[in-house]
This record gives sequence, C-alpha cells and structure tokens, in this order.
Amino acid sequence: MKDPTRRSPILPAQLKRYTQRQRQRLRFLIFKHPNSDPSKIFTLLIIMFKKFSSEDVSSQNQVKASVQRKIRQSIAEEYPGLEPVLDDLLPKKAPLIVVKCQNHLNLVLVNSVPLFFNIRDGPYMPTLRLLHQYPNIMKKFQVDRGAIKFVLAGANIMCPGLTSPGGALDEEVEAETPVAIMAEGKQHALAIGFTKMSAKVIKAINKGIGVDNMHYLNDGLWKMERLD
Repeated sequence: MKDPTRRSPILPAQLKRYTQRQRQRLRFLIFKHPNSDPSKIFTLLIIMFKKFSSEDVSSQNQVKASVQRKIRQSIAEEYPGLEPVLDDLLPKKAPLIVVKCQNHLNLVLVNSVPLFFNIRDGPYMPTLRLLHQYPNIMKKFQVDRGAIKFVLAGANIMCPGLTSPGGALDEEVEAETPVAIMAEGKQHALAIGFTKMSAKVIKAINKGIGVDNMHYLNDGLWKMERLD
C-alpha cells in the first residue's frame, strides 16, 4: 500500500526539457538522496553523452592565450604521455575553442574537432577517438565480457565486472581518476571512466559502482566528429 506521507520529489523547472525517462530517474535519485547536492545528481545524468548533440551547446568561444596555456598545462600534467605530440594536438598559434554545454559540461576543440572534455573544473578527459590514436596515455581498467553490452549502453562500471577473471585493475589508480575502460578480448578502449573509489577499494569491497561511465563508443560525442 502506498505510504501517503511520502511525497514525490519536485522536479526542477529547468529539467523539464529532458525525456520522461530522465525525469523519472531524476525523481528517483532526488527521493533516494534528499540531502545530496542536487547539481551533482543532475550531472550524473547529463555527463553521459548518450543523446548528446549540437542542441546541447550553449556557447562557443575562442579562449585567450592565458586560458589556453592553463588548459595545455592541465592536460600535460594529467597525461604526460601526450607531451611529445601536445604541440601538434594543441598548437600554440591555432585557435582553441571551448564549447560550453548544459550542466557545466565543457568541450575543447581544435579545428572544430572535439579533443577533450571536462565537467565544471574537473580533470580534462580525452575523447575516445583521441584515446584510440594514443592508447597508452591513460591508466587502464578492464571489464569482463559480460559487462561489455552494459558499458556500451551507458551503464556505470560495477566492481564485480572489474574483479572477475576477465577483468583487470591497475592498483595504483586512486579515487576520482580518469581511466580508459578496456574490455576482455578487445583491442581498443570502449569507454572513458572516472573512478568513484580507488582500485584497491574496488577490489576489497567488490560491490556497487566502481567507475562512472563518462563517454563510450557510439554515444553522442563519439558520433560528433566535428562541431562547426
């Protein structure tokens, strides 16, 4: 029997533009986590690029030289393996465009090609197309075969999918770290993830979500090879 004292959470007006399924999921998350920061809950649904398109873009701006240097420095520090090719990827004299999208998502473009993204002021993460060109720039986790279809549907990565015989963890990885999500029997990364906990904790508790799925093969960002 329905408890009359339990009210459905109010959906913020600015989120009415999303699909019915997204709104239902938001109501559930807000109801289950009433004391959580709402902006973090909203971001959980938006950072995934499942239906991302040019309609999600709020603005595009060529950044000034000081901002460009800061972005280059952040990327160089996060991915030292890119240093030999960083001048080719982000030429100092080429315009660097930062695209601001809904819910604090930012894209970094050079010559209209998305190369990196981040949420708010978080770490920059490469697009999968860029990662496939330079596959060794990120720490790697591997999911077992059974998890592949779920990751490719946009699901977050559960701990058991990483700790099973077909999975693999880099035990040096800490919480809140961008990682490449590899798959058992596959050559290329199928997703970009952001760890919710360290690899050692994932291995120890072996339950729940270990890695947030930020961007995966055939999502909206993958399909957006250029943004003119």
